[in-house]
Amino acid sequence: MQKKNNRLILLFSIAIVLGLLFAFRLHLDAPYQDFHAFKISTNSMSPIFIQGDLVLVSKRAYRKSSPQRGDIIAIDTSGLPVPVPGAFYLERIVALPGESLSIRSGKIFIDGKELTAPSCFRELTYLPVPTTQLPLTENEPFQVPQGCYFVMEDNSTYSNDSRHWGPILKNNIVGRAFAIYFPFKRSRIL
Repeated sequence: MQKKNNRLILLFSIAIVLGLLFAFRLHLDAPYQDFHAFKISTNSMSPIFIQGDLVLVSKRAYRKSSPQRGDIIAIDTSGLPVPVPGAFYLERIVALPGESLSIRSGKIFIDGKELTAPSCFRELTYLPVPTTQLPLTENEPFQVPQGCYFVMEDNSTYSNDSRHWGPILKNNIVGRAFAIYFPFKRSRIL
């Protein structure tokens, strides 16, 4: 019986070590990889992600399908007027190509109708941020150009997103976030 328990402990330990090695390997950004690991450095996507979370992104997510509203995506900020050009941001898709977006009383409206699905849009409050890049103010609609996506972070008070620098091109999308893998107590499939 003791020998069987020792064997199970050894197998479990090996599985943990292999899992950690796999996770470490994902941190290396080789062009042939289908996954990318990101460390969350701010709370701009809280409550879903908090500072220190390690998140997996699938680079294959949109090879056969289009990004959907509510998807949390990784974007390459190259070419965008952001504080750190070339950095990767995790953002939520709010409006799709060709849609009209407005923010009224903390709620998002798409083509004049309040956005309630997925459920995260009912639970969060979004603030308009008038900028020189974008004419998005309270009650004023913004038309998302074809081939572009309007993205926002869930903690809109402390975020830098399309409200600041405008919609993104599909080419800026690296992939779709699908799991938090560390810390273990927060790990889950999104």
